[in-house]
Amino acid sequence: MVKLEYPEGTGKGTHNFVVAHMITIDTKSLKAGEIEFPAVTKTDSGIEFKVNSLSPIALGWSGIQPAGGNGDKGDGGNGGSSNGSSTGNNKKPAAPKTGDSNIILLYVLFMMSGAAGIICTMKRRTMR
Repeated sequence: MVKLEYPEGTGKGTHNFVVAHMITIDTKSLKAGEIEFPAVTKTDSGIEFKVNSLSPIALGWSGIQPAGGNGDKGDGGNGGSSNGSSTGNNKKPAAPKTGDSNIILLYVLFMMSGAAGIICTMKRRTMR
């Protein structure tokens, strides 16, 4: 059983939590590389979940939509669905937001390294 305090800015009544546990060793029911999602129990002091090994574990969370909201954009909802919970029987839960906002920086880095490669190739050909 793993017990963790609530991350800063989160709490029992304000956020839902999800745990992802990556399996690194083959077991009877799971193969290495598979990911399991153990059930999370919210307590007053933090969250609890059970895993059978201490392979890589990731914790994610999302805010709980206020009670009485119908998902309209005017009441704080996001158009009929909320992060971390499914809106129908056939839909999977939405992935929690990670806060990674540097995706554009990654694209710029790829463009710059590609341009540097092209320039180096052109200079080599003109030097021959």
